[in-house]
Amino acid sequence: MSEQIYGIHAVNSILTHSPERLIEVFVLKGREDKRLQPLLNELYSLGIGVQFVNRQTLDKKSRW
Repeated sequence: MSEQIYGIHAVNSILTHSPERLIEVFVLKGREDKRLQPLLNELYSLGIGVQFVNRQTLDKKSRW
């Protein structure tokens, strides 16, 4: 069973406590801030897929 989580803090928490639960992470294309880069580096080092997508795609993925 798969589940979706939303937000940088939620992803950070899963990454810290049970990174094996993360399969792929979607990030808003063009987003650049101090909190995101270390998170991306950790995801890359663990081989977790990262996709940069536009706002419309994120909105579609977050609808129930």
